Amino acid sequence: MSEEALALHRQATVVDVHAHPSLKVSLFRRSLASRGGPPAAAFSPFSLRTSFPRLEEGGVDLLLSALHVPEAPLLDDIPLLKLLRRITPRVWAELVAPPYFAATMNALEAMEVQVEQRVPGQKRFARLARSVAELDAILAGGDEAPIAIVHTVEGAHCLQGIVAGKRVPDQPSAAAIDEILANLESFFNRGVALLTLAHFYPNYVTSPCFQFPETILPLARWRQALQRHDITAGLGPAGETVVSRMFELGMLVDITHCTPLARAQVYTLAEQAGVQGRVVATHVGAQAINPSPYNLAEWEIRWLADHGGFAGVIFMNYWLMPHETPFGLNFIVRTLAHFIEVGGEEVAALGTDFDGFTDPPDDLVDASQLPRLTRHLYAAMASPSQRRYGDETIRKILGGNALRVLRAGWGRQA
Repeated sequence: MSEEALALHRQATVVDVHAHPSLKVSLFRRSLASRGGPPAAAFSPFSLRTSFPRLEEGGVDLLLSALHVPEAPLLDDIPLLKLLRRITPRVWAELVAPPYFAATMNALEAMEVQVEQRVPGQKRFARLARSVAELDAILAGGDEAPIAIVHTVEGAHCLQGIVAGKRVPDQPSAAAIDEILANLESFFNRGVALLTLAHFYPNYVTSPCFQFPETILPLARWRQALQRHDITAGLGPAGETVVSRMFELGMLVDITHCTPLARAQVYTLAEQAGVQGRVVATHVGAQAINPSPYNLAEWEIRWLADHGGFAGVIFMNYWLMPHETPFGLNFIVRTLAHFIEVGGEEVAALGTDFDGFTDPPDDLVDASQLPRLTRHLYAAMASPSQRRYGDETIRKILGGNALRVLRAGWGRQA
């Protein structure tokens, strides 16, 4: 790597807006302070791609750590998962058996223990930021600063507690809605900066795109899943209420995994509320490159740019390209280029989805290899004598845009 490109990467504030180290902590009790063995290039659920040493090697300054717990219908669609009850009773007791909200709090607390622990002979690798002020204080440390960790939650099912339960009725009770709003505020008060509304299955707030990549379908009762899935559905019975409350609190609304209609409804709610910088897409691709309804259409990219949000490119070949191949770094760069061409340089960000049981490109398999992306951006040429991206544009892609939105949109300023 050229000295100029490497120096640019080191000087930039590098932000990953979506990754899942907490899954490896909650499911496997992995130590994030340990580098771990070399992550597999292919799909490998036991790989640890966002350990603190790997984040440090990759120059990551801020990680938005996505908390997620399994949805009940997943056990019906993939019956093999029910073996967890016998194989790992602890996981069943902490993440599967409790109400979604309690299980998410268990995952949050397990992640916080990892962030705060000290390892003999090693410096402290990470520190939790529960507000913008705490985040800025960490980042002010410069090269010697610990990695800042900010909580996020993936899937609004995580708001459902004892009253709301694990199923979504057509007409939810007022008590269930009250519980969901109370749990939303509890997350916000614990320092959760962002909620991804959808994940695999419909919840009180929204409907998702189809949940399974084709590589997972052999494990699933995919015909049942297909029959239940409705790509034309939009926000759920509590969708408008929850999204509006998030705007009021100052919690970022992530429309990743939402159906196209649900995304459009969120955009309309934001326009009606007159809010800027509160709607984002953390880990997506572009429909112009891979025409999946999961990915963003050009008008959506422009909308996010016009309303102060960002679009984080996912590091997963299945969503990035129409014909999947093992190598995907070029498609990451191509997707970022498309975001910029359509929405301008203020909209592009990075949302790797590392450790989310995804299959990253073989040429960028974990956080330690993020400088490879900077090298590709630095090497892109607009003409024989002019680079396509200047240093400032690359800094924005690597984290400047995400940090700007987080600082302005996160309501927990102090």
